[in-house]
Amino acid sequence: MSQLNREAILSKLSRMVDRLDSLKRFEAISLSAYLEDEDCQLIVERQLELLIQSALDINKAFLKRATSPKNSAAISNYESFMVMGELGFLPPTLAQAIAPSGSFRNVLAHDYDDIDADQVYAALQKALTQYPQYVRAIHTYLDTLED
Repeated sequence: MSQLNREAILSKLSRMVDRLDSLKRFEAISLSAYLEDEDCQLIVERQLELLIQSALDINKAFLKRATSPKNSAAISNYESFMVMGELGFLPPTLAQAIAPSGSFRNVLAHDYDDIDADQVYAALQKALTQYPQYVRAIHTYLDTLED
């Protein structure tokens, strides 16, 4: 595998932690309160989109170096997490659990007029559990690389 841009990945991981901290404010909000607060919904939707996009960018950087660039370009957002698990960059159970968020990012980015707020609320709860694990897994992998 060719060199990863460690600093760029660490920067993305740092921004992911910031986004998780922002999303954590909404962790205890009830579904009914969430559904009644459009501003809250917009914040959560955008922060989730950016959080997931950062992970997808990291996945792409890893996969571009682990597979041929042509193969990595053909991998869907969902598949990028699955392949990250297959190649050992993520624990396979985490890769399988977090992979649907890759597809959900497209819903947030492109189907904004048809977003199901209940689905976003459920995605928020999952993200607050899964994405800290993702950040730790990528940090752990980076720590195994020689400087």
